[in-house]
Amino acid sequence: MRIASIFSYIYFFAWIFLSFLPYVYYSTKVYVVLLTFLSISAVAYTFYLIGNYKLIPFFKCLFVFVGFLSIYGLWHWIAGERLFWIGGDFFVEKNRYLMWLSISMLSVVPVYIFTCRGVLNDFRMKILFFFMFAASIFAFHVTYQQMLLEATILGTKQEEFTITVVYFFLSILPLIFLFKKHVFLQFVLISIFFFFFIMSAKRGVILLGSICIIFMIWGILSNFSVKKKMLFFFLSLFFLVGLFKFTMIQMENSPYLMMRYEDTLEGNTSQRDVFIAVILDYIDKNFSIKNFFFGIGAQETLSVNYSFAHNDWIAILLEQGFLGLLSYLIFWIGFIYTWIKSWKYKNSFVVIGSLVVIGFGKTMFSMFYLPVVEGMIISSGFFSIVLGYYLGITFPQYSSDEIRAINSCN
Repeated sequence: MRIASIFSYIYFFAWIFLSFLPYVYYSTKVYVVLLTFLSISAVAYTFYLIGNYKLIPFFKCLFVFVGFLSIYGLWHWIAGERLFWIGGDFFVEKNRYLMWLSISMLSVVPVYIFTCRGVLNDFRMKILFFFMFAASIFAFHVTYQQMLLEATILGTKQEEFTITVVYFFLSILPLIFLFKKHVFLQFVLISIFFFFFIMSAKRGVILLGSICIIFMIWGILSNFSVKKKMLFFFLSLFFLVGLFKFTMIQMENSPYLMMRYEDTLEGNTSQRDVFIAVILDYIDKNFSIKNFFFGIGAQETLSVNYSFAHNDWIAILLEQGFLGLLSYLIFWIGFIYTWIKSWKYKNSFVVIGSLVVIGFGKTMFSMFYLPVVEGMIISSGFFSIVLGYYLGITFPQYSSDEIRAINSCN
């Protein structure tokens, strides 16, 4: 238990260190070492979970999906070729597919085990929350300053930008439920998070964040007695009106945010529709029956399009075919079923449900299962930490080793 506790500190320190690294002093070697450590840890704990715990529906479906895609990743690593990412202007190393996949999808496993063992509790999770919160603010500030500097160098007067690292905030938003005994603090934190959502001008984040905030406020209200619910209902309504008013004021005073809003109304999806059209056209003109069922291989999206698809379903259809798409659907069915099973634990139901909304939303217009850049990887890590913790406190269990130790004592 003591060794497990020490390793958990090392594991979470690696995530926090990684979350600051790209925005303090970027070192490729340190970055790769951290990714390798986190990837190996996730895989090792996955095998331990399979051998020593009863798998809840989420993990059963997760392992079906990751196991299927890992076959493609291994084949690409052994027999594939390095592909050039035109959008990123560099060759992607062959082992990156497995590394990205294991980090994004399996990092939930160590956190779940730490929680089941009691190594991770509410107090320690609150400490982690503030570290992740600080990392999110820092990354947002540094990214904004870098974009502002680039605009100055180019001789433009632009002062507003789309800041993608706001996904950090979105991933840890549900952790506000850790402070269920401090309602005022919860609303303050929600206001701060929403401020960053709006300032990022990231349309997907604003949409998903708004849905989660409404869902979370419902969860907060459900914790009160009937008498207090009416009072807090009107306070919550006033709060939501305030957030809406803030959004309207920002749009009136921000030409860039207004432009992003008008682009959304006009169906401008920042070239995502172009990516999808190119990939679907390739599928229509080049797919055989074999390709339809099995796809054309891991990371082959880069051989068809000049960037990744930014839509998980289209990317998987191209790379792993119908069977890959089916395995991804199984994963989401397992995720949603696990969420429904958490109903009797109100806070967990809201948190896991919010993560379902965030994760599924990212599959449609971002990259959930395969983060490819630093910011995406860090937000995936934060997401996994939140999910692993709440799965652990909602579906706790002893490992077979712990059961044997208890029986031997009796």
